[in-house]
Amino acid sequence: MAEGGGVIDARCVTGVPGARVVRPGDLLEAGSVVLGGAVMLEVARPAAESRMARIAGLLAAATAPQPGRFAPTRAAEEFGERFAAPTLATAGLGLLAGDVATAVAIMRPDYANGEALAVSFEDLDAVARGLAAGCVLARPAALDALDTVDTILLVDHPRLRDRGTRVTRVVAGVAAGDEPQAESIRWAASLARHLADPRREALGALAAERGSVLVDIVPQSFGDAAGLRLVHGVGGRDVCLGEARTEQAAEWRPLVLEVAGRPAATFEFGPAPERAATRALDRLREIRGDRELRVLLAVDTAAARDTGTAETLAHELHCDGVVDVAGIGLAGQVRTLTQAGRRVACVGPAAAVAAAEDVATVTVGLGDEPPAAGIVALSGDVGCLADLCRAAGERRARLLLSRRLTILPNVACVAGAFLLGFTSLVAAVVTNLGTLGTYRRAAATLHHDRRRHWLRHRSISQGRPPWRAS
Repeated sequence: MAEGGGVIDARCVTGVPGARVVRPGDLLEAGSVVLGGAVMLEVARPAAESRMARIAGLLAAATAPQPGRFAPTRAAEEFGERFAAPTLATAGLGLLAGDVATAVAIMRPDYANGEALAVSFEDLDAVARGLAAGCVLARPAALDALDTVDTILLVDHPRLRDRGTRVTRVVAGVAAGDEPQAESIRWAASLARHLADPRREALGALAAERGSVLVDIVPQSFGDAAGLRLVHGVGGRDVCLGEARTEQAAEWRPLVLEVAGRPAATFEFGPAPERAATRALDRLREIRGDRELRVLLAVDTAAARDTGTAETLAHELHCDGVVDVAGIGLAGQVRTLTQAGRRVACVGPAAAVAAAEDVATVTVGLGDEPPAAGIVALSGDVGCLADLCRAAGERRARLLLSRRLTILPNVACVAGAFLLGFTSLVAAVVTNLGTLGTYRRAAATLHHDRRRHWLRHRSISQGRPPWRAS
């Protein structure tokens, strides 16, 4: 950025939703949206070389149709082909229970029709859910693979050592008599959900500790060249969350909550005692529930200066152990675990996990540097794994329901032919209604997830300042 200043939202390229301040000299990636202020840009490289272009290429590859013979995509056709044997078996029972017309009526609805379309919708939903978590899926099947792993091989890298952020002190302002502290924390945490920095998680954790229920709001403005200032009107008063004017680093700078122009509370921040990745891995284990999951820290002892530091880091991250990749390399260690019957997800910088792409169940690259992994976490940290695993579990449950909805209408036709004397016309109606129900359910799921993502990350600025380039 050459001149000016303001507040931008760069979630499309960073994977982190929310607003942050930019100043002259800061790098603005293509795809960033200016929420307040005015900037003059100097183009540094061609658009085809931008990070946004690389992300668009990954998305295009993940959503390319690649149609099969009878289905919109090859993955959908493979899913539909699994129903060939059950459908033929059910048709055989229909032949015994009724006649040839009943058997043909069961077989006539293409088993790779509604179900295959449902899987195609599920694949689109998987890519969309990945984007909502700040990740790009190189292929939708990578989400299924992540759901099946029982071992995460976490490659040691500097981001794992980052400390989390916490609220160290809450100072009541002149409006404290009108606004109780609990209410101040609630509104501050609700507005902070639109910040693209660790103070958002710190205020959210404080609100959860106090039992506060956050408000789903969209600020009316986010600030300008003067700095960050999130404003939301409620009850005829403006509730504002802005930064204090200090020389501290941006991630530690205090936030001031104002109600009707009067300071209600000031929130001061500092490093948390635990690593930021520890909270993310603990949340991942909570989502997996009773399903086995081991997390191993992969360290190259030949390159590490202090092996004791790796042991300490593994303990702080709540890992289940440390594995040495010296000599055999990361791919060799993954191969060893695979031969022992483990299903391994290799997580680390994209350049590091690329070597294990062919031997791991799935690879998660932290960053979008080529070559890309099966899943690319744009933010570069492991915080997205929990959201991805939740999305994978929900996808698994929906696909299982699709299998059941495919078989049940055919079974109903056979039972009807045995007990109620179903004709071939009735059997055709029942099976087609089952296919229609599978299709409609998948379409409704896609629409619901898209709407839920829009409500959580909807556009937060109707008007945009003019861009000027030089």
